[in-house]
Parts: sequence; structure tokens; C-alpha cells
Amino acid sequence: MRDGVRLATDVYHPDAPGPFPVILIRTPYSTNVESIVQDGIYFAQRGYAVIVQDVRGRFDSEGEWTPFLHEAEDGYDAQEWCGTQPWSTGKVGTSGGSYLALTQWLAAPLRNRHLAAMAPRVGFSNLYHNWVYTGGAFQLGFNLRWGAVQMHTRTNRLQYLAVPPELHYSTLFQHLPLITGMRTPAGIAPPTRSGSAIRPSAPTGTASATSSAPTATSRCRPTGSAAGTTSSSKGP
Repeated sequence: MRDGVRLATDVYHPDAPGPFPVILIRTPYSTNVESIVQDGIYFAQRGYAVIVQDVRGRFDSEGEWTPFLHEAEDGYDAQEWCGTQPWSTGKVGTSGGSYLALTQWLAAPLRNRHLAAMAPRVGFSNLYHNWVYTGGAFQLGFNLRWGAVQMHTRTNRLQYLAVPPELHYSTLFQHLPLITGMRTPAGIAPPTRSGSAIRPSAPTGTASATSSAPTATSRCRPTGSAAGTTSSSKGP
């Protein structure tokens, strides 16, 4: 990335000389999950280079994980890298659902020269209204689970999977008052803390498009890629 942070990146490409159009998938949920690997293989077998990347601070990527904060610039830099590789035609499409859709929306207004298509699924256009305060009420169940338990560390923490009993959802949601429910021995602050990414201070829409894109100096480089329709490599 432009600040020197390196993001872990898997590359799938057809068993052919290329160049290929590129599909970019950026995820906070690990590149090494069945559905992502299946997508990489499926599209590589149909003539695309598929780039799957752990977002900043998650799993094998460097940097600090802060939801939403870096997705615009990191997404732009990843698109720039994809579009300038020798095996790339220079045409980049993006894909993914939920948070993977958000990584596409946030980078889109920067208007990368290589971005030719987007396929966001089950995403949203307004973080405040469509995620955090759906219908005007703070979505405690989702925000507490996603923001303060599952996504609080570098890897996913799911209920009853290496999670201490005090962080089980049944424990958290039965605690009264709810505002102190996350003040546990694990030292996690309540999800309503000031400045939290899951409690925006005011409704906001999607970012407006800018007239010019920043210069990208991406360092997200895989070490190489083996031949074959299911080849992959892990970037530094």
C-alpha cells in the first residue's frame, strides 16, 4: 500500500500465457475459506485472473484493523496493482458481498483508471441507516456480535470457538445494564464508546466521487504464481 503496509494476496490464474482480465476480492474474513477458494478456481478456469486479499490488519495482512477506515485508499491501491501486472489486461472488476461489497463502494469514488466493473452483493449505501441504526434504533445484537466479539482481533472469534464464556452471546445479552455488558475480564470496551466505528456520530451517505485519483504506490506484491488453473501465491 502507499504507506508501505503489505497486504496478503492470493493469485489464481488460468493455465495460459495471458494477459487476463482481473477480478479483485478484498475480505476481512480470510482468503483461505472454502467459498473464496471456490470463486478463485471457478473464475480462473473461465479466463480470469482472480486476486483475493486480506484487508489491512486482518489475518496475514500487515497493519492495524480498523473497520472501514482504510478501505477506500487500500482498495484503490489494490486495483492499481492488479491493473499493472504483466499478466493483466488492465481491466479490473471487483466482487463480493456484505463487508466485501463495502470495500468496493468505498474505493469506487476514487475512480481508479483500471476499474471497469463492480459486483457488490448484499451491501449497503449508508452505514448509519443501513447497518448501525436500521430504522432509527441502534442494532445492538449485530453490532455487539460483529464489532466487539467476532471482529475485535486479527482473526475471527466466533461463539464457543476459542471464546471465553464471558463473551458468549447468551452471557452478554442477559447482562444488565447493557451499556456495561462488554466490561469483561477480557478488557473489551462497550461498542457504544465514543468514536467507535460502529457508532457514527451523524448520518452520512456514500462518499462523493472525486475529480482526480491519488497516486498509487502499492507494495501489495505476491511472490509469484505457479502455472495451472488453481494456482495461488501468498503476497508478502
